[in-house]
Amino acid sequence: MSTNQNNTISLPTAILMTMNIMIGSSILAMSHYTAAISGSISFMTWALAGLVFLPTVIGVCQIAQLVNAENGLFSYTEKVFGRFAGYMIGFTTLVGYLFVVTTVISVFREAIMRIFPAFAIASSPFYFSLLFVGIVYLLNILSVKVIAAIQDPLTIFKLSPIILAIVFLPFAYDPSFSFSLAGLPALPSTLSFSLFGFFGFEFATNITRHLQNKNDGSRIMLIAFWLTAALYMLFHFSMFHIMGLENFVNFSAVRYAMFLPLPWPAVKLALASCVEIIAAIAIFSTANGVTFGNTSLMHSMSDAGYLQGKSWFSETNRFGRPWVTVLIYCALVVLFGTFVTEIKTLSGISVSAIFITYLATMISLAVLQHRNGASFGKQAFAVFATITTSVVFAYNFLGVGATLTGCFIAHAPIAVGLLVGYLLYRPEHQF
Repeated sequence: MSTNQNNTISLPTAILMTMNIMIGSSILAMSHYTAAISGSISFMTWALAGLVFLPTVIGVCQIAQLVNAENGLFSYTEKVFGRFAGYMIGFTTLVGYLFVVTTVISVFREAIMRIFPAFAIASSPFYFSLLFVGIVYLLNILSVKVIAAIQDPLTIFKLSPIILAIVFLPFAYDPSFSFSLAGLPALPSTLSFSLFGFFGFEFATNITRHLQNKNDGSRIMLIAFWLTAALYMLFHFSMFHIMGLENFVNFSAVRYAMFLPLPWPAVKLALASCVEIIAAIAIFSTANGVTFGNTSLMHSMSDAGYLQGKSWFSETNRFGRPWVTVLIYCALVVLFGTFVTEIKTLSGISVSAIFITYLATMISLAVLQHRNGASFGKQAFAVFATITTSVVFAYNFLGVGATLTGCFIAHAPIAVGLLVGYLLYRPEHQF
């Protein structure tokens, strides 16, 4: 078998790999927030998120085929608008995913307080963040092989509670449970939570280069995206029949195993404990994986000369890991996690920051398609994707606060992060 064949993956494998990147802890740890907002119709939030997000996903896949870049979304903006614009979008990515980690920690802390009220450290955002991030830091300064050896099994574990709930749906199905359309107007308000479930798809764009047919990239994204949305919807739907709306809102999906229709209390208790442990592992896996990706990106940006203080950010330990970068990143997570603890706010500003990077990418795509003289259909789609991404960003931005002033205040941490990024920027003439 040739080297080229060894480096080629099939279409089904590419679809599963893309789904694996998207599926994280949000469906287990955050789905009950959507139920609290829009009631029994909240399972449709995943379809709504998929619908509004899909043009962005396809757009990212298209620009990945146009621009050969390995440093993330900011490379596309740099290609079109120059070094500084690309750098600031790259730093916006760092800020956005930093708040993803902060959100995940806050969700985990709230779950611990609900399940183990006697665990005193969970009542303190600072000490809990310090403990959680301390473990993440220690893992992220190990060698990449060790991190991968830890992270890969965690990825497999996170899928098992979702599959288990869907398997039990036929046995737990409650024909008396009715779905109310009264929550339909509130469904868009759940987007800041459901969009969380699709973040990270952009890391899958590199899969395209390993396909036999490079034009299959968009099809893979489309299939994987809707399969993920369908999996989320089915799991969420299962929660209503297994737990009921009130229990789902009060206890979250993490505790669904306690409500499984099993006649053996010992088995039910054992399953419940396993699901709670796996949910905790999934949450930790998300935080650990995002931290690894973000610090690796920051290290790459330093090596490429984007950052002031290159000797600091590029400093590595004996395992080749950028321990100073990881330390600074983890310290910022603790800092923001201590002062911003409202989960809806954290989720909202995470979505806003990451959608800024998506919006810049869509604008870059539109410009590139125009420069390359692409067909009217391709140029029109790029404009359409830019418009839909702008609308989602604006809607999410305005939903974070009760007033316009409140929205700007809530997003102040993003401004602080970008100011830090601006101060760290190293102009090209300083090389």
